[in-house]
This record gives sequence, structure tokens and C-alpha cells, in this order.
Amino acid sequence: MRSLHPYVVAATALFVFASTAFASPRHRPLREKCSAAPTPDGYIKTMTFYSDGTAPDLNSILLDPTEFWEALGRNEDFIADQRSDAIDFYMSKFGIDAEQLVEDGRAILFPFLVNPEGNYRAISVSGEAVGEDGWRLYDTGWQLMVTDPNGVMLGGAMPMMAPLGAFMMYGEYFLFPTDVPRDCPGNYRPEPIHMTYTSGCPVIPDAMNFFFFICDLEHPEWGAGSAGGGQFGHVEADGSLTFNTRNVVTFPPQRMEAVRPHRPGRGR
Repeated sequence: MRSLHPYVVAATALFVFASTAFASPRHRPLREKCSAAPTPDGYIKTMTFYSDGTAPDLNSILLDPTEFWEALGRNEDFIADQRSDAIDFYMSKFGIDAEQLVEDGRAILFPFLVNPEGNYRAISVSGEAVGEDGWRLYDTGWQLMVTDPNGVMLGGAMPMMAPLGAFMMYGEYFLFPTDVPRDCPGNYRPEPIHMTYTSGCPVIPDAMNFFFFICDLEHPEWGAGSAGGGQFGHVEADGSLTFNTRNVVTFPPQRMEAVRPHRPGRGR
């Protein structure tokens, strides 16, 4: 997987983008407590992501990421290489030739940015004092979606039929500490938290566009992780769509018994 660290270092431009292209959470007088969310036994890091914003319609959930990627300093060569990495992933994980499926008109492959109007954010990050507005989360990458009415048979580690509308992702999370109590010791972060992710299984929306997802994560410090949750949308009377995403993240993917501290008085 391609490392993005050189671009994460250039976080100043990205913060400018985040503060000008989309509205920041409203300002509040600093009244947060400095107590950080605890890290559960057996984990290095845990997070909870949440969205409850509104988009104009169903087609506005995913946006063109060009402006966001330009703020990251990415050029055409980098984007082409990342697209190639995504195609390699679809073959290694699901045993499918994404380019051939696109050429045959059986799938579409496109870059995306989850609409920030969805108010996707972290409401809990272990070891951090996250404020009431949460930390802004940007979700971007490449999505492969099945358009064949008869579906696409997958191979690799997951031999199954992916029906019309099923999709798989090769993406990234950029988590911005947008609501940070600066007077809390050790709670200032000059750069966004960056994580890469890939679909652990195909995402299959139902008739109401509700779906569950499982993703494999990678962070340069915390190593391998896992994200799992669900999303469902509620269509309002004016046709707008209310986002509802719940996403739980853990590093590592499963609890490590070996690092659980001994606590006197607790049962075995």
C-alpha cells in the first residue's frame, strides 16, 4: 500500500481547505474537561465515528474529491498510481479484474469524497479529550460498484455473488482535531490523523440504502486496525437525505489478551 506520509506532513494547506471549503463547527467558549476517553484493555487505540448531517439528495452523498486531493498536494501521477493500487487490491482480495469489469460495462470505478455536509466526525478517540463538536472526519478514496443486473461473481478469499449495487472501497480517513481544548496538557495535534482502509467484504445496500460494512485499517504508529458499522439514510419531505452513520474503530482489530493489565480484585 502506498505511503502518504509526505503529504500528511503538508497539513497546513489541508487545514486551510477544511476551514474554508466547508463550514467549521460553531465556536464555543472553552469549557471542556481535560479528561481523555480511556483506552479499553487489550487495545492500542479506539474511536467512534458518527454522522447526522443532511445532503440535498441521494446523489449528493459522494462528491468529486479533486479539490480535496489538490489541497493534499497530489498530482496526476500520484492519483494514477493510487488508482492502480486500488485495482490491484480488488484482484488480490476479491479475485476480480476491475478494469475488465469497467470495460465490459459491468461495474464502475470512481474516486470519491464523502460529502462533509453529512457532519461525519469522531465523537470519541481514546487517550484524547474530544470536545462536544467532535473531530472532523474526511473519508475519501476509490469505489468499485457493480452495475451488472446479474451481479458479479467474486473469487479470492470471498467466493460469492456481489449483486447489483454492491460496492468495495479502497480509501483513507483524515481525522482533524477541529475541537481541541488547547489548554489540556498534551492535547494539541498540528496534523490530521491519517488512516488507510480497504473493504473487508463487499458492501451490499438494501432497498432503503441501508448497509453494514467492515474495513481493514492501517496506521503508521498503531498498525493494523478494523472499522465496522452501518449507514442508513432518511429521506425528508423536501427530498433531502439525512445521514446516519455509526462506525467503531479499534487498533488492533481484535483484543490482545497479552497486554491486558492485571487488576487485583477482578475475577479471572
